[in-house]
Amino acid sequence: MDVHRESIVVCVLTPDSDGEVESGGTFMGITMLFVAYAKDLFPQNNKTIIGLLTTFFGFGQILVLL
Repeated sequence: MDVHRESIVVCVLTPDSDGEVESGGTFMGITMLFVAYAKDLFPQNNKTIIGLLTTFFGFGQILVLL
């Protein structure tokens, strides 16, 4: 999470940097880990769980901007 936080600070302080790439990369990694974990926890109903995770990830991305 520190890398994610640092990349956001870099984006704010230096708009022409590659902080956006770092931030998106860490978010994708965290998302992939949670989706894989959800598949392990709920092997029978994993499509529904992944759909819920995707929905809440989307809400999180919107709320963090507010």
